[in-house]
Amino acid sequence: MKFRMLAVAAAMLLSAAAHASSPVFIENFDEYAAGGLNFVFPANTWTVSGGTVDIVPEGSQFYFLPVANGEYVDLDGSTNAAGLLSRTIAVPVAGEYSMTFELAGNFRNGGTEATTVTLGSTTATFTPSSETSTQTITITGYSTGTSLYIAFQDASHDNIGSLLDNISVSAVPEPGNLALMLAGVAALGAVARRRRG
Repeated sequence: MKFRMLAVAAAMLLSAAAHASSPVFIENFDEYAAGGLNFVFPANTWTVSGGTVDIVPEGSQFYFLPVANGEYVDLDGSTNAAGLLSRTIAVPVAGEYSMTFELAGNFRNGGTEATTVTLGSTTATFTPSSETSTQTITITGYSTGTSLYIAFQDASHDNIGSLLDNISVSAVPEPGNLALMLAGVAALGAVARRRRG
């Protein structure tokens, strides 16, 4: 009986740990496979304001990312005005979230792009070089309620922007919850050792 209770408790702890790191939002832009210049997103998805962005379809003449990477966004569309790409996502609770995304410089020129990224209360600027491959970047920000604002803005206005793909947002476990889970795992280990000894 005790062993069965121990197994159930362990499964609950592992489930809670896995749930804490599960993404609440994923975007790889592949659903917009038709792509296009100065792309207009469907309602209730992304908004582009103050300019334009392009969805670059796999196999097009401007497809610079590795083969089989799928569609991606050129953050400076084809109007000499880089648009602000943004959306608000639903999150389960207020708190800290991390966002991971891939960013590359545009391979059509030798210059350096500057991209400002916002996640909730955090804003940071990244400068991927056009000579380097895609970088995976992670930032953290806070939501004060059950919604979280995400935005990407390229600083250039020359139709050659940073390339964005594979966005993932996850809740960051609170230190207290993480400590409680670790204490539970330690307690389970102690009970198992006592049973063996």
